[in-house]
Amino acid sequence: MRTAAVLLSRQALRPCGRDEWVRKSAEAINWVKDRGLRLCSSCGMQTWDLLTSLGSIGKVRQLIVVPAAGNKDFQQRIKGALEQFELAWERTEFLDLQLTTEMAKDRRIWPFRDRVVVGEADLLVPVSIRGGGSMETLIEQERLQGKQLIDDFRIAYRGRSAPLAYHIKPGRLNPCLDEVGAGFLIHWTRTFNSAWPGERLIEYYRAVVSSDRYPRTAFDSLLNIATEKTIRASSRHMPSGTPTVSFSGRKPCEMAALMKWRARYREMSFEPYGIGIEKRSALALGVRPVNYRQNRSKAPSEKGQPSPAWLTQSGGVKADWTREDEYRFKGDLDLSRLDVNKVALFCHKVEEARHLERVTGIRALSFEAP
Repeated sequence: MRTAAVLLSRQALRPCGRDEWVRKSAEAINWVKDRGLRLCSSCGMQTWDLLTSLGSIGKVRQLIVVPAAGNKDFQQRIKGALEQFELAWERTEFLDLQLTTEMAKDRRIWPFRDRVVVGEADLLVPVSIRGGGSMETLIEQERLQGKQLIDDFRIAYRGRSAPLAYHIKPGRLNPCLDEVGAGFLIHWTRTFNSAWPGERLIEYYRAVVSSDRYPRTAFDSLLNIATEKTIRASSRHMPSGTPTVSFSGRKPCEMAALMKWRARYREMSFEPYGIGIEKRSALALGVRPVNYRQNRSKAPSEKGQPSPAWLTQSGGVKADWTREDEYRFKGDLDLSRLDVNKVALFCHKVEEARHLERVTGIRALSFEAP
C-alpha cells in the first residue's frame, strides 16, 4: 500500500479548529483517506499527535513511528497509543525507532524521527512549514531525490503563540475576594497545553478541532472540575512522581503576585481560576499541609514520623516555595460529598463568575471588581 506523510513544523501551543494549519491538516488527512493511502505519522509531540488523532477519527490506515528504548518500552508505547488515540489494530501498524534509553530522553531524536517518517512515505504532503527549519530542509532533500510532493494544502507558516499574561491591578481587586477566600484552601488551576489529567489525547484533539477557540483554558479547566465534581491528580513536578492535588492556604489577593509565566514549562505558575474548599472540610477529606525542608538530605517529620515524599517540598533556592503555603491530597479528590456551601469558585472576570454560578450552582467570585 502506498503511504503518505502529512508534514508540519512545530506550531502554536494552544490551537483550535479555526486555525488554518489545523483545518488544512484535516483536509490533507481526508485527501489521504479518499485516495486509499496509508498515513505515516508518529506520537509524543503536539503536531504528530494531532495528525495521528485526525487519522484515527477519520478511520485512516496508519503506520505509526514510535520512539522507544527497547522492546519492552516499544510494547508499552504501542499499548498506550492504542488507548490514547483510539486506534484500531486492523488499521494500524507500528514501527520501532530502536532508540537507546538516553536517546529516548533527548530532543535531538526529533529530526531523526522526522527523517524516518519521511523515508517511509511515498508521497509528502507539507502543510505549514517554517522557512529555514529542519523540516523544510528535509522536504527539499527528498524533493531533489525525486520523492513526490503534494503542495495542494501548503499554507504560510505563522509564528508560535505568545506567553499568557494577566493584568490584575491591586486597586481594582474585588473587595470580597479575601473576605470569602480567607477560610478556604484553594486549588488554583491553569491553562493546559495538552489534555487534562485523566483525559485521553483523542478526546483532547477532538475538542481542539471542533472548537473555535482553545478549549483547555484555565476557565475551561475550572468549569470542568466544578461540573465533574472531581479534581484530577497530577504527578507533574511532584516529588517521587506521586499523583496529587495541590492547594494553597493563602488568600486569593496574596496569590495574585505569584501568578507568573514560567518560560521553562511554557505555562503560568497559577492563573486567577481556582476552586476553594472550606478549610475544616478539606482537612476532613484528607488534605494535608506540605512540610518544607531546607536541607535536602533530611526529610521533615509530622508528629514525630518522617513525612511521605509526596508531602515534602524544598523551600526553594531561586524562589521561595513556602510563600504558597501548600497543602496536598493524594490521588483524585471527589467533591460530590461536599455541601455546596463549603465550596467556592474564583475566576478572573465578573461575567465568568456569573456564568459559573449559573451553570454549577456554586458561589463564584471574580478577581475583577464588579
